[in-house]
Amino acid sequence: MNILFVSSGNALNGISPLVENQGKSLIEYGHKVDFFTIQGRGLEGYCNATFKLRKYLKGKNYDLIHAHYGLSGIIALLANRGIPLIVSFMGDDLLGSNLKNGKIRKSSIVLTKVNRFLASRYYNYSIVKSSRMFDILKIKNAEIIPNGVDLKHFYPQDKTLCRKELNLPPAEIIIAFVSNPERPEKNYSLAQEAVRCLNRDNVRLIPVFNKNQDEIHKWLNASDLVVLTSFHEGSPNVIKEAMACNCPVVSTDVGDVRFIFGDTPGCFLGAFTPNDFAETLNKAILFSKNEGKAKGRQRIVDLGIDSEGIAERITMVYKKVLKIN
Repeated sequence: MNILFVSSGNALNGISPLVENQGKSLIEYGHKVDFFTIQGRGLEGYCNATFKLRKYLKGKNYDLIHAHYGLSGIIALLANRGIPLIVSFMGDDLLGSNLKNGKIRKSSIVLTKVNRFLASRYYNYSIVKSSRMFDILKIKNAEIIPNGVDLKHFYPQDKTLCRKELNLPPAEIIIAFVSNPERPEKNYSLAQEAVRCLNRDNVRLIPVFNKNQDEIHKWLNASDLVVLTSFHEGSPNVIKEAMACNCPVVSTDVGDVRFIFGDTPGCFLGAFTPNDFAETLNKAILFSKNEGKAKGRQRIVDLGIDSEGIAERITMVYKKVLKIN
């Protein structure tokens, strides 16, 4: 199939690695995938993108347009000329974005309602990342397909060697927070307060962001554990990437994390209160000390949420929309 991906191009290196990797996995599966990225932010940036996309589509012959994130779906809908449109909702676009106190921004509530309306009336199909998002959407032409993880890129490595490469002290307990702590929905303050509750001098919480995938891979393998304290998520890739590296993980119960964890040794769900989250951190630190690596990679394989498995499931959606057996 000939597919056009439409997404934001405002990430650190342009297109989001998540979107780029999904496109590459579909190319490896046998499809032809082009990328159209939306440059600029705010209303003006997205309005300009509508005209650019409409111009770009002239003379092109795509079987499908696959937009990632709700705003990209709106642009693709406005610019489209009758090409079937699939939209992947990623989290905030259906769940809303948070303030630092955890409350949902009023402006984002309006956008979530617009996204739900368009999905029910105008998009050919919607892909969501968790059962909560599916329940919010409440439409028949939707399916839960989490983001896949590239097992060729994320794999276990020796912790000592990775720490040497990153100039990290060998004796400290390193807890990696793999996201920008300035993003309110990531709830970094919970991670900070929980680490303070541990009252241990040898524990260091390190935010890891604005890194390429090779660097993230090193950090995951160099850390004793990875934490995610978000208020909400769709299908957080850092969880699956950490599991693919067999790194112990502590996460709040958001998105599809509970399902992805299952009963995997080394993967822990923590509460939203600092003291309770700290208790779970202690369990994970003890696990890391006694066991070293978790068993997350096998869980990813068993669930079939590697890049190849997800490419196959997305292809089934494409065939459904195009009515191909």
